[in-house]
Order: sequence, then structure tokens, then C-alpha cells
Amino acid sequence: MTEHPTIVLDNGGGYLRLGFATQSRPLEEPNCSAIASRGKGKQAVVFGKEALSLPFYRLLRPARRGLPLDMAHQASIWEAALARLFDGERPSNAKALEKVEPAF
Repeated sequence: MTEHPTIVLDNGGGYLRLGFATQSRPLEEPNCSAIASRGKGKQAVVFGKEALSLPFYRLLRPARRGLPLDMAHQASIWEAALARLFDGERPSNAKALEKVEPAF
């Protein structure tokens, strides 16, 4: 069985930070997605930095103060960020564990 390095993910309200535990600096991505119009009613959903670079968009944030409010939306942002971390080739046997601290 191939071992993969541990991934650390900090689900901040504005930015999420993730990376391998062996890295000195994490990847920082805006914790958001956007729905962009592409003419004639066509829409596309983009994540992270691409969402903030669009000229016309509706920005969606699934978390407040680092706590996920919409888990399905948050999971799609995590998937996009993990794809960037793995350069588009996420291992099929990768597992995720989320630790959520209480807000108080």
C-alpha cells in the first residue's frame, strides 16, 4: 500500500489554507466560489482565485468565521483546492478527516 503524506486543511472564513504536513508554507485559496455569466444564459461555476478575478459574478461563501454553513458547497471548494494541491491527480484512495473547533 502506497502511503501519502498527511494533508492539513485550515477552513478559514475568508481563505482556506491547505498543504502537505511536510511543506513549510500552505497553499492559500479564497474560500469561495462564483457563478459567472457566459452570455446567452450560460453559467459557469469557478472556485478560489478564479472566482475573485471575474469581472461580473455572484460570489458565494459557504462558511462564516471558519465554520461551514453549507457543507455541500464547502465540499466542492475543498475538492477544487485539493485538485490544485495534487496538480489535478488526486489519489483514488485518499481519505479526508475534518476537525472542527467549537466556536466558543
